[in-house]
Amino acid sequence: MSMTSEWIGQAAAAVSLASTVPRLLRGPITRVAAWRERRAVIDWLAGMPDRELADIGLDRAQIHKVFDPAFARARDAQFRATNTLDERVLADLGLSRTLSRPTAGD
Repeated sequence: MSMTSEWIGQAAAAVSLASTVPRLLRGPITRVAAWRERRAVIDWLAGMPDRELADIGLDRAQIHKVFDPAFARARDAQFRATNTLDERVLADLGLSRTLSRPTAGD
């Protein structure tokens, strides 16, 4: 093997290693960033008053489940089921599709 081909082989190995290291680190860095983002949302939700949580359809016990895919599927199914009810049934349940503002007499 000549010096030139040996040098080319070493250079190629160095380039391969240099491109592998960022790929190896990309996964853990992405996971840490996603975890920090989820943690920030959970902390933000935990800081909300119970009434505001209720306004978005959550209670305090559900905060830790917000990023659970099974919880999201169940909430989506519940939302779709509620959207299929007509206005009369919603009124019987004490619900409505729109938020109404209290009038001056309330």
